[in-house]
Amino acid sequence: MNPTEPSRENPSETWYIVKQTDGSCEIWQSQNSSAEDKSTEQWGPFASQGEAIARRVGLIRAGKCQPQ
Repeated sequence: MNPTEPSRENPSETWYIVKQTDGSCEIWQSQNSSAEDKSTEQWGPFASQGEAIARRVGLIRAGKCQPQ
C-alpha cells in the first residue's frame, strides 16, 4: 500500500466474536464502542475482521465455540 493513500479501514470500526445460544460463534461488526448485547459471551473488540476470524479459530480449537 502506498503510504500517501488513506487507510481503507475505518478506524472507528471494531469487530467482536459473539457466542450464540447454539454454541457457535459469529463475528459482528460494530461502529460503536460496545457490542449490542452484553448478556451473551463475547470477545473483542478487534481492529480487523481478519484478526477476529483468527481469534474465532482459536476459540473453536480451545472448545469455547462450536464450528459452524
